[in-house]
Amino acid sequence: DALHAHLGYPAVEINCTFYRLPTERLLARWSAITPPGFTFTLKAPRRVTHDARFQNCEELTRVFCEAAESLREPARGLAVPASAVVQEVPVGP
Repeated sequence: DALHAHLGYPAVEINCTFYRLPTERLLARWSAITPPGFTFTLKAPRRVTHDARFQNCEELTRVFCEAAESLREPARGLAVPASAVVQEVPVGP
């Protein structure tokens, strides 16, 4: 968890944001228990990347971004699974 993730590392990718939209309270807590300068990369929510395929998901994206603003340090990146943006390519003759 974030409480122990900062030990020895200057950053961490948060995978749970893929499965569930983070709350401002949760991210503010993580900020409070990590040292200044520690950075987070948040994984884009599955509801945006896989379920909605980036279509008509403005409200979900807004809620996600507002929660991300509660981090003390700005999130340094947004992880998007490759499977969300790469189309299947047929293999074979």
